[in-house]
Amino acid sequence: MLTAMTKQQLIEQVAATTGQSKTDVERLYEALVEKTASALAAGEKVEMRGLGIFEAKETKARTGRNPSTGASIEIPASRKATFRPSKELKERVAGSRREPAAAEHTA
Repeated sequence: MLTAMTKQQLIEQVAATTGQSKTDVERLYEALVEKTASALAAGEKVEMRGLGIFEAKETKARTGRNPSTGASIEIPASRKATFRPSKELKERVAGSRREPAAAEHTA
């Protein structure tokens, strides 16, 4: 069964690994999320080596179907946030690559 790591659990684990306070790690987390969202809203791509690429992509207008009535509806063009995992992340998730040692995180 898959479980989800919460924001608070992530902050606690990063604080424990780096020796930083939870408050400092939470400020860093909030800044990272804000700057990433701002860059995506401005149409920029955000590359995080070892993690992946966040990008805003345009979707074209298209015709869809209302599933309950079957009627055709027009779906307008829009922008959506996408994430493309890095090769390293794909390998770790697949289990073919080991997690870096804790000492590498504090360097």
